[in-house]
Amino acid sequence: MHLNDQNDAVVRAASAALKGMNTTTKPEQFAQHLDFIRQSINSMVSDARHRKGGVGDGEYLLPGLCIPKGLEPFLPSYQWALMNGSPELRQSAAAGLGELVELSSAPALRPYLIKLTGPLIRIAGDRFPGHVKAAILQTLEIILTKGGVALKPFLPQLQTTFVKALNDTAVDVRARGASALSLLVTLSPRVEPLLAELTERLRTTTGGVREANLEAVASVVERVGHKLSAAGRSTLESALEEMLESSEDALRDGASKCLASCVTSTVSNGDLEVAQKQLLNYSLANVSSDDLQAQPWQRRQSAAVFTALVLHKQSALLSTDITVPLTTTLLALAQDEQTAVRSHALTAIGAVVKHQEHVENVAALVPVLVEGVTHKNKDVIRGALRVVKLTAKRSPEQTRGHLTALVPAVFQLIKSNNMAVKLPAERALLYLLEVHSRPETQAEYLRSGAADAKIIGEYTRRVLSKLKADSGDESD
Repeated sequence: MHLNDQNDAVVRAASAALKGMNTTTKPEQFAQHLDFIRQSINSMVSDARHRKGGVGDGEYLLPGLCIPKGLEPFLPSYQWALMNGSPELRQSAAAGLGELVELSSAPALRPYLIKLTGPLIRIAGDRFPGHVKAAILQTLEIILTKGGVALKPFLPQLQTTFVKALNDTAVDVRARGASALSLLVTLSPRVEPLLAELTERLRTTTGGVREANLEAVASVVERVGHKLSAAGRSTLESALEEMLESSEDALRDGASKCLASCVTSTVSNGDLEVAQKQLLNYSLANVSSDDLQAQPWQRRQSAAVFTALVLHKQSALLSTDITVPLTTTLLALAQDEQTAVRSHALTAIGAVVKHQEHVENVAALVPVLVEGVTHKNKDVIRGALRVVKLTAKRSPEQTRGHLTALVPAVFQLIKSNNMAVKLPAERALLYLLEVHSRPETQAEYLRSGAADAKIIGEYTRRVLSKLKADSGDESD
């Protein structure tokens, strides 16, 4: 097609020739060859991406679609197929339009935004199979990404289209609706009515539809939660809190994620004290140990999931008067009879330790960690190993007094055939024995007469000493 030629004159001539074919060939005839046209364009783009000096997987704009009226040769056949074709042809046309938009520059695309968006919105609500609707919604999201504020006149219609998609029977359509909404709200001046509608749907829908609405709420709050009024935030949090005891994992985890975003946005608004009260409330750190155990296990798991998520987003919440009750609660949850509660609690403890310069009470952690690394469940083991490594890195002096309890338990995991356990165990042992930073620690451990001390010493010499301190996952 020569639309990616380095010579601008050749590109313009090729585009004009393609446009001229529309005067001799009807759109419905071209539409029957839509897959071939798409394949030709994609092949041309792939060659351009991966030739010497190409952009690889980075953004690539096709020169033929960056000149004035560059889309003109393709629109008649694509739009005919979109409005009149079979379901399969409509899907191909919708996906193809998205591909053209992605390959176009913003200035070249701007004159076509209305011409592209209107028809897609009109047919998005028709009764098509899920794969057709999903393709339409994906292309609308691409156009929204490219068009940005130029599409403000369409925002109400787009919002209606995306919200309606959340209630579709097809999971792909619901997912596309949620994804597109998360983008649309960044352009919308008013998010309160949308969140009010979604909050009500959380109370009135079930199953996959409820999960899709929850996913949409999570995306909206994460992006524009700071725009919510106090009343709107309170109504939303009340609906979410009801879901923390749900029997469905996806709903509990989704509600925890949403609440974490709500607390984060509260911090962003400058209300740190309010956010800390929310943290203590949703993490169950403000209840007695008896009341904690009296909670349904689903609620205890949600407390751990929420805490890990919110501390990952906002470490500023951790002050001394918050850290103490929070850690006490998490240590109790890390010994819960329910494996799911344990593993998430250990993840949350890791988040607390990660954001401390020094771990204050290593002695309280040690029995919980030993129990964790000797557990049968791999998620619990990996969570405990991460906390062991973090603790050893943050507070090596305080950890040294507990090596006889920690090192043998961790060393047993090095014998595992499961690399997801063996490798983290090696990293934990590397820091417990301070292999690269303090040789005296190894010597002291060897003299302690602890179980397997000589074998561990040999393993340290042969294997651990060859591990680099900054290798592996050292983002912690």
